[in-house]
Amino acid sequence: MSSNVSIVPGLYSDLNAAVKASEWEKVLTISNKVLSESPDEQKAFQCKTAALIHLGKFEDCLHHLKPSRSKFGVEQKFERAYCEYRLNRLAEALASLENCDSLRDQELRAQVLYRLERFNESLALYRSLVRNCADDYGEEREANMAAACAARCLFGDSEQLNDAEEDEAIKLLARDTYDQLYNVACALIGRGRLDEAAETLSEAERTCREALAEDDQETLMEELAPIQFQQAYLAQKTGNQQRQQEARKTYQSIANAKLADASLLAVCANNLVCANRDQNLFDSKKRIKFASGDALKQKLTKKQKQAIAMNQCLVYLYSNQGDLCKRSAEQLLKSDPNNETLALIVAAQLARERTPGGASGGGGVNASATNYLESLCAQQPDLVQTRIALAQLFAQAGSPRQACEALKQLPPDLLFSDRIVSAVMRLYASVEDRDAVTEFLADARRHYSETEPDDEKHKILLKLSARFEQSGGNYPAAAALYSELLQLTPNDQRLIASLVHAYAQFDPPKAEETSRLLKETDSLLALTSGSRADFDADQLESSFAFGSKYSAKRAPGPAKSGEK
Repeated sequence: MSSNVSIVPGLYSDLNAAVKASEWEKVLTISNKVLSESPDEQKAFQCKTAALIHLGKFEDCLHHLKPSRSKFGVEQKFERAYCEYRLNRLAEALASLENCDSLRDQELRAQVLYRLERFNESLALYRSLVRNCADDYGEEREANMAAACAARCLFGDSEQLNDAEEDEAIKLLARDTYDQLYNVACALIGRGRLDEAAETLSEAERTCREALAEDDQETLMEELAPIQFQQAYLAQKTGNQQRQQEARKTYQSIANAKLADASLLAVCANNLVCANRDQNLFDSKKRIKFASGDALKQKLTKKQKQAIAMNQCLVYLYSNQGDLCKRSAEQLLKSDPNNETLALIVAAQLARERTPGGASGGGGVNASATNYLESLCAQQPDLVQTRIALAQLFAQAGSPRQACEALKQLPPDLLFSDRIVSAVMRLYASVEDRDAVTEFLADARRHYSETEPDDEKHKILLKLSARFEQSGGNYPAAAALYSELLQLTPNDQRLIASLVHAYAQFDPPKAEETSRLLKETDSLLALTSGSRADFDADQLESSFAFGSKYSAKRAPGPAKSGEK
């Protein structure tokens, strides 16, 4: 035993030299030698812990730490929690940090909470750390606090967010480094303040290039990639075809780069799938397979993983893999039953199919698709996009009245919006049901007169209703509507001219009396131009523009990765 003791001091001399040189393989080897000679050497035990962590051998480190408390009367809680964190055992890591109050314990706890997507708690802890710590790591803490704020805006429960509080929180974030600026931009994106986000990203890019001017190109590109990704996402959001092409090129450049940030590459692949839509399916299959890899899942948030899984379903849909599409979407719906996008993917797939007997709902639409959507609407009456998709399928099946009935179950604010009003009118017009149009327009006017009587939409509806009645020869009704509108916009000469024209068809004395309100030129216009004295038809059409159809497959928004 005495010979063993004589060896230890020399081993410690070698051990100290290895630690100072950060030669962790050597530290591990020497620590093992010391412990084999003298198992109760606490310093060697701690050096072995550090070596295992630096070498990334986290499972071995946890096994090594098990006897530490019984042997030395102290437990290395931080080291245990850090290993659990790196192994993605987040709940265990949080439990290990219970009642640990040191600075490094609290910083690790904040990061664990972030990874658990408990963003409110993480942000509160980072705020406390920033406020109470004065050392050389202030900028890093500020960046982490901004990341927690951004994650809350991007991935938090929107129903629990207070708009004023979120905007104030963003306002208080530091903007000194490119990391801080990037996270502020992500928070702004989460709040829908896209113009401000674009400006902040430009500033982040400029700051990054200046800060890394002396670094190699590989380091610069690694740091610029998240910023450029977010810039591409904003370009994709514009809807402008040229800007979307620019976004696609940026995504491809990032995806093809040999970057260390695997989560960024996964999200980039997902967004390329969105950009491809139903084109370039071979590329989409390759991208979505990469983004869906098991190794990447622990690096993504719940919302990111959901978006990627939904895009996988869309790829199945576009590539005519019907069984896989339905099975995957229905499986996802079990854990997220209120997800309308998934339901619409199932309906879109059903609409493509023929029943065994070739039955269809008309117009080539499989009746099982409309039955499926009707069942969903009955179970969850507030599914807006589902009702719109159901109306579209009824319209395609040649059932305009059923389409109208589906739309009329929408919430009033949406039902009486310009696009839906236009859609309902066209659907009823296709079966020449003028009475139904008159009744629907009356309901729309009643809604606005009770909620927003002075709103411009109310005035447009009055004009639209008057013109509709006038076109059908119901001049008394048209005159009544023009009169009601005149009370909201007195002295409108063109409106008075329209009213004079309507009166002239059934009450000439009233027309003459009303014409006295017109200037001489307008009076002449009323007598000669007929219904053209109304308002600009092009303006009316643009106010109630309605697309050819609502898509039954709404692509999920981008999966943002912090936005990383």
